[in-house]
Amino acid sequence: MVARLCPLRAVTVAAAVVTIGVVALPARANSTPAPRVVVKNTHDSGPGSLRDAVTNAVDGETIKVPAGHYRLTSGELSTDVSLHISGAGARKTLIDGTGTSRVIEDTSATAKLYLSDLSVENGNSQGGDGGGVETAGALTLVRVAVVDNRAGNNHQIENGGGIEVSGNFVVRSSLIAHNLGYSGGAAEAESTLELINSTVADNQAGSATVGDNGVSGAIETDDKPASVVNSTIAFNRCFNGSTCGGAFYNGDFTFTNSIIAENFGYLDNGHRAGSKANPASQTNCDGPVAFRYMTAGYNLGGTVDCGLTKPTDQQKVNPRLGQLRDNGGPTDTLALGKDSPAIDRVPAARCPKIDQRGKRRPDHHERRCDIGAYEHQDP
Repeated sequence: MVARLCPLRAVTVAAAVVTIGVVALPARANSTPAPRVVVKNTHDSGPGSLRDAVTNAVDGETIKVPAGHYRLTSGELSTDVSLHISGAGARKTLIDGTGTSRVIEDTSATAKLYLSDLSVENGNSQGGDGGGVETAGALTLVRVAVVDNRAGNNHQIENGGGIEVSGNFVVRSSLIAHNLGYSGGAAEAESTLELINSTVADNQAGSATVGDNGVSGAIETDDKPASVVNSTIAFNRCFNGSTCGGAFYNGDFTFTNSIIAENFGYLDNGHRAGSKANPASQTNCDGPVAFRYMTAGYNLGGTVDCGLTKPTDQQKVNPRLGQLRDNGGPTDTLALGKDSPAIDRVPAARCPKIDQRGKRRPDHHERRCDIGAYEHQDP
């Protein structure tokens, strides 16, 4: 694996503001409170374990998972009901596939899986899609880190390195990073996507092995509508020639206040990726129908391939991002350098009130906020 790095429709501002509203679980059909279970230990099985809670969950239940490292040694967690799994924070509640299995699967097409304040890590689907999470229904992530997952096994790369979602997919204030898959290094979304205040970085579609190809280094959407708001998509890679999409390949994307830059593709020309005969080429938004990438304004693109053509957009610009690291908040972020052209570009009324870390937008008493998931904080 390569070393980690240190628009179909115009939308109105009003529509963008609606998009960044608070994500919540659907209302229950009756007034009966949803059942609530608290995990008692970090054991992989038995009474009080996370596995026991998920296996015996009823529809609409909330499972509270305290701080701890939950290592799965006997396979993935599996359910077929709507479920909210809530941790104590993405740096504190770690659900670990130990490189031997996917972390969690929801097999019901009508179910809604909601994950908050936890990490999904080290999953390996061992021949199937979705290295960390696979859902037949809808999925919502809030303040979640999906990191270091792999779709497939040692001999075959499958779809959705971190996540495979068949239903509607909402990501808010979350991180998807260091995942490996074929179609969608970070995730494959087969229905609608809303990516809000989030970072998608250092994911990989395919591998450097000659002929081991991929599509969409970041997220593959299967041509369904996708809204990207105040998010940062950077340093993702794709191995399948100049048309694989370092970040995105085709789709129905509308970008608002977002950074899509420093994503790279490699040729499938028989030469080792990264060699003189096969250097990296920045390719952020690719595919056969270029006009399917649209802008709602105030975006920054590293190339001109994302259709960022409004007067408030910037194209062929380096956002001057730092390394993916702990910059405060529940998940790692890509900080903006003090001279980044993404700083103070967006009217405050167009931004979420906080950034991915929970820091106030705009900083101090300024009237403009920053492009992307990270709000630069002046001294």
